[in-house]
Amino acid sequence: VQRLHLPPLLRRSALEFSVDKMPKKGGKGKPKAKGGASEEGAELTAEEREQKAKLRIEALERELVQRTDVMNRALQAHNEMRQKQKELLQDFENEKNNTFAITADMVTEGVLYASLTLRADKTIQEHAGGALAADQHLRE
Repeated sequence: VQRLHLPPLLRRSALEFSVDKMPKKGGKGKPKAKGGASEEGAELTAEEREQKAKLRIEALERELVQRTDVMNRALQAHNEMRQKQKELLQDFENEKNNTFAITADMVTEGVLYASLTLRADKTIQEHAGGALAADQHLRE
């Protein structure tokens, strides 16, 4: 089972989300029943306990469905972000390789240009030297 890091909202206990636990309202409280017995002290019948348990189960089931939905949406968003990260890393690697290839081509072209320039200079010097020698030969 993979353990997920959940935000604090999702880590709250089931009691905080249950339907039958409402915040207390201000006021004087419940009036006492006749005969001095209060409703709080009365025992619940088996049918009432069963009904209360059913309501509690339904509330917990609704909470479970909500939490499951939130978890599924969070997992989907997490997976989408991972996929986007993979795509961006792949794009980055492609751009890096492309830049490297362009730089290598530029270096190769620079070396070729330098080589051609040296060859051209050498050819010019040879022709100039040959023309100078011919000119000197004619003068003699």
